[in-house]
This record gives sequence, C-alpha cells and structure tokens, in this order.
Amino acid sequence: MKKILLMLLFCIVLFKAKAQQHDYSSYSSEFYVGYSLVHFLNPTFSESRNNDNLNYGSLNIEAGMKFTNRFAQFNLSYIRNEYILSSGNPLLTENDVAFNGFEAGFSLFLSPITSKNFSPYLGVGYLGGSLSVTEPDDTSTTNTNGQNNNGSNAALASARISTPLWKFGIMAAYKRVSLNLEYRQTFLTPERAFHQASLSLGYRFIRED
Repeated sequence: MKKILLMLLFCIVLFKAKAQQHDYSSYSSEFYVGYSLVHFLNPTFSESRNNDNLNYGSLNIEAGMKFTNRFAQFNLSYIRNEYILSSGNPLLTENDVAFNGFEAGFSLFLSPITSKNFSPYLGVGYLGGSLSVTEPDDTSTTNTNGQNNNGSNAALASARISTPLWKFGIMAAYKRVSLNLEYRQTFLTPERAFHQASLSLGYRFIRED
C-alpha cells in the first residue's frame, strides 16, 4: 500500500509539472560530492551494527552529476561505502569490505512554484553495484616468477547488487551552490535490500530562459 501511494503521488507531481512547464524555466548542470551511508536491511547486518562488531570505514562518499530544471532532476551517481568487521570470519576481518555502485535516477520537485531555491523532491532510480571483499592495498603477494607484488588489491569475493529504488530529498540552492539531503531505499530485492542517507554539496552551472 505504501509503495502504491508513493507512485500515485509521483504521477500527480509529474502531471502538475507538465501542466506548468511553459510558465517559466531555469536549467542547471551540477557536479557534487557528499557523505553517504549505506545500511543493509538484513538481520545479520543490523545485529552486527548494534553490537559494534561492524562499523563504517574512512571512505563513505557519493559523487556525481545532476541535470535540473525548475520541475525535475536527473542524476548520475557513484556511491562507495567501506565497512570494518572486528570479529568473525577471517575473510571479512582481515581484508577490505566495500560497497560500490552507480545509480541513475529521476526526481520531481514537489513544490516547483513555491521556490526555485528550496524544494523537497520525490524520485525513482536504478542502482548497479556490488559488495566486495578485497586484499588490503599493503598486502604483498608473490607471483610465479618469485617476484613480490605489493598492493595487489585482488578481489577475494563479491556479490552483485542491482536493484530499483525510490528516493526522497530536499534541495536548497543559492546561485551556484546547492545543498542536498537525500534518503533512498530499494524495493523488489528483499534479500539484498538497503537504505541510504546522504548529504552533498554541489557546484551549479545555470542557464535562465
């Protein structure tokens, strides 16, 4: 029921934007970078977070481009989160565990007429990525010729995560600077579901009509 209501609201906003698109318009392209946390919804992940067995690493970012007019926004994003396990399987505790993904999304501003500098938005997207375990950069290995290979960063295990998602966010913009607070959650893939929160800062290139 919740998903049906969200899709209905999305369609209403799309119709409203279509009806008003000739009133006025402004366009911008934007490069942005921000802090992002991906939290998987399976019980094992949540239990490990609650007992401090699993923590986020030092690199938890989102970066990408956005193309925006007064009513809609299209984004291309790269997401990376690192995780640190303090105990358990040596494969996970002794190596680097990271989530990497690319997301393409489309959003509609919920109050485009109210303000071009501040508006909540609702959207959908699709993410393709993976959760991978790799050797640390400082790991040394020896090849068949007896030579040392430092920083091999070889992949030891990985799981693909490709899923649709819905998102809700708030954009605040002033001249060439924008600030976005966004929440995403996957659907249709319950076994690898996650939600994500991000705070990003962008630099805009604006064209007014």
